[in-house]
This record gives sequence, structure tokens and C-alpha cells, in this order.
Amino acid sequence: MKGHGNEGMGARKALSMNMKRLRAVQGLSQEDFAERADLSRPYVGDIERGSKFPSPEVLDRIATALGVAVAELFSVEGANLERLSFSQKVRERLHSSLDSAIDELSMESAKNKGSG
Repeated sequence: MKGHGNEGMGARKALSMNMKRLRAVQGLSQEDFAERADLSRPYVGDIERGSKFPSPEVLDRIATALGVAVAELFSVEGANLERLSFSQKVRERLHSSLDSAIDELSMESAKNKGSG
């Protein structure tokens, strides 16, 4: 895949960002993903940090484990979604925490009303 159209982002950086984003969207830890792709966790970390670049065979295993085409691993548009994905995850966790706190307070309030 030789091309010079991805100004500002090379293949290694796009792969790194997309792997992290796609893994996070699926709720997979590096360890879970590594097991699914039949790779070592340290190797997955090396790829996500951009310090290693996988062979075509490993790229195929990564794509299969993430349920995407190999080309999507190099999508600049997808890599730019990483920031949006992070923000979305933060919002989802906040909503989940708030929902849990509201449920706890509601149960506590109902207990107090019932015993009074």
C-alpha cells in the first residue's frame, strides 16, 4: 500500500489509532484482544504504540479479530474518530455512574419511607 495521500498521518500512526479505537469500541482489553487475534499482549502494545509494524498475515488476524477489513485499519477518517470515541466513552461512563448513584439513592429513599 504505497501512497502519499495521507498528509500528516502515516500508515503506522493510522494503524495504531484505529486498533486502539476499534478495540475500545468493542470493550476489549489489550489482553482480551491479543488472545482473540492469537498474538502476545506485549506485541499488541508495541503495535498500538507504533514501535512495531505487523506483517500482512498479522494484519489479517488483527482485522479478523476486530471484525473489519484490513483497509479500515489504515483509514485516516477512522483514526481521527479516536478523539470522538474517547469522548463518547467518557460520557457513557459518566451516565452509567450517575444511573447507578440515582438507583442507589432511590432504593435508600424507598427503604427509609418504608421503615418510618
